[in-house]
Amino acid sequence: MTRYIFLSPHLDDIVLSCGAIVDHLSNKGHKIEIWTFFAGDPPNDHFFSFALSLHQRWALPNNPILTRRKEDISSCFLLNATPRHFDFPDCIYRTDGNSNPLITKEEDLYQSIPSHQLYLVEYISELLNRLPPDVILVSPLSIGNHIDHRIVRAAVDHLTHKKILFYKDYPYHVKEIEGSDLSNIGELEPVDYKITQTNFKNWIKAIKCHKSQISTFWKDEEALTKEIINYAKAGGGKSLYLIGETSSFT
Repeated sequence: MTRYIFLSPHLDDIVLSCGAIVDHLSNKGHKIEIWTFFAGDPPNDHFFSFALSLHQRWALPNNPILTRRKEDISSCFLLNATPRHFDFPDCIYRTDGNSNPLITKEEDLYQSIPSHQLYLVEYISELLNRLPPDVILVSPLSIGNHIDHRIVRAAVDHLTHKKILFYKDYPYHVKEIEGSDLSNIGELEPVDYKITQTNFKNWIKAIKCHKSQISTFWKDEEALTKEIINYAKAGGGKSLYLIGETSSFT
């Protein structure tokens, strides 16, 4: 049995990007953990305007992160994975060095990592470097350049840990947004998994556990299902990736 730790910036990133793979590995008897770093409560109840606009979209006016954590627990249970939620708040709740909101508009989500956020990179990197060497880490490629995805990827890039696989950030890498180009990532070598129909069905069910987030990307559950089916038919959600020098650890 191998211990896999899937690194998730937000509470839905792993299930969206590689839920079928998680289901496949757990059913093979591997120990699967999903670590979500930006799963903490907002620092206070005085939400910034951009965060409030998302709360309205999610239809979660009161303590939205508590609801989202519950959604993730249900999703992980379905995939036979163990969730771990860290206390850092999502970028929509964080501030810059002068107590101003880090995010005031949609475009701010895709900014480079400012110096006052580097403490997050350092914390995550130090935490992961303390893991046993036989653990396999699964990291976002940070396609789409969402700042929280960038932070997790930057932390992984600082690791001395060698057993690292990467996943394509879905749905960012299939959307026509800045940063979805793979050309600046380097050569990717796919590690393919034999995804069964059961894995595929559980993937869709697990995504639907995140009810509050469906409206972020889809009109409704029917549109979600249709897009995931088309994505899988095109080969999506069935591979993780090595970057650079290959290894036989998988």
